[in-house]
Amino acid sequence: MKKICEAGITYISVSIDSYDASTFADSRIDGDLNQVLAGIRRLAIYRDDHGFRYPRIGLKGTLFGHTQNQLPGIVALAKSHGVDIFESFQPLNTMSTYIPIYPDDKLTALTTDEQDQVVSAIHSDMAKALTELKPVQQFCAEEGIAVSNSGRPNGIRSNCDQEWFYALLSGDVTPCCQIKSPISPNWSLISHSIDEILADKLYENTRFNLWNGLFPDYCKGCYKTNR
Repeated sequence: MKKICEAGITYISVSIDSYDASTFADSRIDGDLNQVLAGIRRLAIYRDDHGFRYPRIGLKGTLFGHTQNQLPGIVALAKSHGVDIFESFQPLNTMSTYIPIYPDDKLTALTTDEQDQVVSAIHSDMAKALTELKPVQQFCAEEGIAVSNSGRPNGIRSNCDQEWFYALLSGDVTPCCQIKSPISPNWSLISHSIDEILADKLYENTRFNLWNGLFPDYCKGCYKTNR
């Protein structure tokens, strides 16, 4: 907690898919709600007790048909443990890199009308959620954080115009938040600076290819590959 606060990280988002521990554990492989909540609480307490302003803690998550009405309860639980920002909720993500983190029996949601039902439920509960937690867009505007991530259109073909710099828990950087596995040992914040990673030829080539619509297999399922 000390290192996180001293690093000056402005914002951390945490995924909570259910307010019930057993349901949460059933929604993702190795899911442990109590561990997640304890981590949030420890960070919030350390930050506040030691006079740090940051990081602020945001909430996001994935809902299924059987949890589509749990958003208000999840927000209340998260807020009680120190979350103060609402980021987003979604149905099961169709990206190929997300599929491995979900139990096999949940993947049927991808082939039914469950997705639309979940989206409708989320939209229905959003207004209440945003009275309990600050919208992430408002937080970013107040802090001067560019949140649009709209990038620069290619102008010729569909492309990936991601602007942000992503890092996994391991410290490995990837060119997109959807990529969950390290690509190059030279893209590690443990051993390389951000400037060194951005100047790495493989990183430059990867971003260049994505911007030109040359998508590798791990991009399958992303809406930006289908525009």
